[in-house]
Amino acid sequence: MAVKRLIFAAFIAFFASAATILILARLSPDRKSAPEENSVPRAEVARHNSAGDCWIIIDGGVYNVTQYIPLHPTAPNVITRWCGENASEAFATKGYGNAHTPAARAMLKEYWIGTIR
Repeated sequence: MAVKRLIFAAFIAFFASAATILILARLSPDRKSAPEENSVPRAEVARHNSAGDCWIIIDGGVYNVTQYIPLHPTAPNVITRWCGENASEAFATKGYGNAHTPAARAMLKEYWIGTIR
């Protein structure tokens, strides 16, 4: 009987802990999901239109790719022509019909600023 009570108490403690973690996670500020902090107007993106300050829009997300330009495997102008612009189609097709890899899409997260408004 004591073993059953111990198992029951451990069960309750586990789920109480899990519930607490979930509640705290929902209450903590998440900078990447607060719309008022991460909504970027198109006019703001348009101001970042040079190789030295390059923001692009891809599928509704805004990315500061300035630091990535020298790392990109092709010539800088492949990216810089899209600075301050919507580069969704260019990213999806690489300009000639081939999509970027899932790894390339995953790399975007590192440069994410917010969502376009």
